Amino acid sequence: MMKITISDLTNDGTVISTCDLFIENEHGTIANLKTDKSRLRHGFAKKVMTTAVKIANELRLKSISLRVLKNSFMREWYIRLGYKYFAEDTENENYEWLKKYI
Repeated sequence: MMKITISDLTNDGTVISTCDLFIENEHGTIANLKTDKSRLRHGFAKKVMTTAVKIANELRLKSISLRVLKNSFMREWYIRLGYKYFAEDTENENYEWLKKYI
C-alpha cells in the first residue's frame, strides 16, 4: 500500500487543508481530510480533494472510496463532489462508505 499526502499551504508553509490518499492495486482510499478552522468554506478542502482525484487519474486508479459519518454535513458535501453510497461500515453503524468511479 502506498500513501500520498495532499496539502494546500500558505506562502510560509503553514498547512491550510490536507488529506491522505492510500493506494492499493487499482483503488484509492481518502482519509484524514482536515482544513484549518479559520479557512473553512473557502474551497481549500475541495481543492485537495480535486487534486487527489487528479493523482488517482494519473495513476490509472479505477475508484476512490472514503468513510463518512451518516447524516452529516460532510456526507452531503462528498455527495456533491460525486461520491455515492457504497457500503455500510462493518465496524461502526454510524458510518458508511462512499465511492467515486474515475
